[in-house]
Amino acid sequence: MISIIKTIYNKLTQKTLAKLPEGVIVYCIGDIHGRADLLLDVQNKIRKHQETQIFDKAYEIYLGDYIDRGNSSKETLDILSKYQPANRECIFISGNHEAMLLNFLNEDFEVYNIWKLYGGSETLNSYGVKLESGYNIDIIKKVRKNFLKNFPQSHYNFFQNLNSHFILGDYFFVHAGVNPKRPLEEQDDKTMMTIRDEFLTNSYWLGKRVVHGHTPVNEPYVSFNRINIDTGAYISNNLSCLFLKDDIHDFL
Repeated sequence: MISIIKTIYNKLTQKTLAKLPEGVIVYCIGDIHGRADLLLDVQNKIRKHQETQIFDKAYEIYLGDYIDRGNSSKETLDILSKYQPANRECIFISGNHEAMLLNFLNEDFEVYNIWKLYGGSETLNSYGVKLESGYNIDIIKKVRKNFLKNFPQSHYNFFQNLNSHFILGDYFFVHAGVNPKRPLEEQDDKTMMTIRDEFLTNSYWLGKRVVHGHTPVNEPYVSFNRINIDTGAYISNNLSCLFLKDDIHDFL
């Protein structure tokens, strides 16, 4: 009986078309991972595409993981921390990689080795920080000290003002996803930055259509309840940008 109810519920919710408020358009950018070159290209495409649109309000939403893996994390943050397009409101969401960097700056020395393994080395190199061999606490503190010297206040301010998620119309924008067993208003920051399997395998409506990154795919994944736009930019050379208007979606 329960399985029958779930099947009926699933069929009903799949008929739901997610919509934005009337007159609103959205450009949503996936995981950049230190690819400043691709970022500049996408921003230029957005500017040109917007010239073809009629709208009342435009948003440019970034889903996090701006740093690590690619070789231009500092340049990427230079661009984003100063970026103020005249006719679009920018929303910047935090990814798990931003959280690791902040934790390291806040003297969480245990995160250092994990962060290095997942691309922190490339970020430190982009700030001109010399990586020394060894993992004892004195070496880690020295790396942090040198990193602090080279980390601009504008970048720190950018990180401090990142959002955990953003809701617009029938859309829920987030870095990794949500716990499908909890209401959207009860999600915690760690889950929204790190979740994978439980969210990705969920086949039911979640209250909003979730737009996310975090889990690389060869091409954007689109279903009735979620859209994944992390196309592994740092290795694929493809930084995806989703365009939303009314109840339609497209990719730049």
